[in-house]
Amino acid sequence: MYCKYCGKEIADNSKFCPECGKQIQQEEIKNISTETTTEKVENNSVWRGCGMMVLALVFFIVILGIVLGIIFGVSSCDGNSKNQSTSSSKQDSSLTNNDENKIFSRNATLNDVNIIWQENSIAYQGTLIPKEDIENLIITFNFYNENKTQIIKTIEKRFGDVTENQQYEFTISIAELGLSNSSNTGGAKYSVTSGQIKYIN
Repeated sequence: MYCKYCGKEIADNSKFCPECGKQIQQEEIKNISTETTTEKVENNSVWRGCGMMVLALVFFIVILGIVLGIIFGVSSCDGNSKNQSTSSSKQDSSLTNNDENKIFSRNATLNDVNIIWQENSIAYQGTLIPKEDIENLIITFNFYNENKTQIIKTIEKRFGDVTENQQYEFTISIAELGLSNSSNTGGAKYSVTSGQIKYIN
């Protein structure tokens, strides 16, 4: 502090000024001490106020994070449950449809086709009339000799997919059989080599 009489800097606890000899009043010392203490208290209050604001801000951020986490967690659970229920309903519907409409298949036989022949001197002309819808139909024709004791030629005809009661014309020429005319054969027998008939039960 400074002496109020001569302005000389003196120690804070001095009772007399070593320069001018004047007595330093105790009240001045008290005022100086009080001012110093007040400044310290004010500084401490400022720091305490800042600390409280920081703590309040951190607390608010933590609470906000918890609330947002709960909200998004509930929304995610609702979305997953809806997706699972939708997926389950689709699967159940698919299973029901499969149970109600099971598709079976069987091999076609001679009983599933009918062939009408029109014979002439240069070819065998036939008309295929399926009795069922058949996929990938293949029919094998065995031509016999005049005595019908030996197969002289085997010919395979691929008709593909055929429809019930539709007519499919086909021709097997005498040249394919390696003969001069149809009178040299004892006719033909045919069999269904392959073909699938599908039906719903």
